[in-house]
Amino acid sequence: MKKLCVILSLALILCFMVSFQAQADKEEDVKTAVANLYSALNAKNTDTFVQYMAPGGYTEFSEDGSPLFNIDEEYIRRGFARDWKVNFEIQELKVKVFESAAVVTGYRVETLAMSDGTTQKIRLCLSMMWFHQEDKWKLAHVHLSPPKS
Repeated sequence: MKKLCVILSLALILCFMVSFQAQADKEEDVKTAVANLYSALNAKNTDTFVQYMAPGGYTEFSEDGSPLFNIDEEYIRRGFARDWKVNFEIQELKVKVFESAAVVTGYRVETLAMSDGTTQKIRLCLSMMWFHQEDKWKLAHVHLSPPKS
């Protein structure tokens, strides 16, 4: 009876370890998707960027309080064609995975270099909703807001 209890305990521990590792792997996969998305954004690489978008685009609430809008491939192409340089950096990235969905939070620091030579730096609170489809993580929604001072 003692051996059976030990074996069952070890089996439960092993199952917990496997489950914990699988969860950690999913979180790392989401972090990689976020990094790849922002790398493509900074490089103005539309083809890579759209690989991480939900079919038909994703929705976004911007920091200026404007109504919810949809960002699709055409919107990205127009934005990337504009004459400005951009650097987006994600700080304090946190990921929580729920089966085939993930919530990403952190801060997005935007440094924009405009064609007139001026630069603008903004730090925003960031929330993102991702979902897993066809072995890839896809962006479904972004919410940006200014942090409280």
